[in-house]
Amino acid sequence: MQAIRPVRRRGSAAVELALTLPLIIAMLSGLWEVGRVIEVQGVMANAAREAARQAATGQYTNAQVQQIALNYMKAGLNDTTGTMTANLGVTVVDLNSPGIDATAATSLDPIQVTLTVPFKDVRWIKMPLVTTDATVLTSQMTWTCLLDIAYPTTTPQPPTG
Repeated sequence: MQAIRPVRRRGSAAVELALTLPLIIAMLSGLWEVGRVIEVQGVMANAAREAARQAATGQYTNAQVQQIALNYMKAGLNDTTGTMTANLGVTVVDLNSPGIDATAATSLDPIQVTLTVPFKDVRWIKMPLVTTDATVLTSQMTWTCLLDIAYPTTTPQPPTG
């Protein structure tokens, strides 16, 4: 009796790889894109927090606070050319008195800083798998104005009697 030899299947591994490789690449690219969204959201949250913290001191104008947020985003994204932050939107609002500058805020006013950036500006791959070209990332931070309340300068007269 002769031993039965298995049938050779030459090239089956190549066929399996050819069938599964597009799926693997799509999954890895999608994972990479989601990772970039998370990274940019973290940088934006820190930039909004830092800008709101600086605005709460009452020492910076709205334009200076916007520049603080822009500088933080450039540093956090390693954007030396300014292409990733070209469409960055930064708004600074005193929630108790909308329309006034951060330097005119009074003590305990909530100051809100909002950052928006189109994801297409900061993505690494140009193949939108998880997001679209219309996806906008937003981060918002509210900080309470830290200005001191002026102490009364008049001394009350002691009671007579």
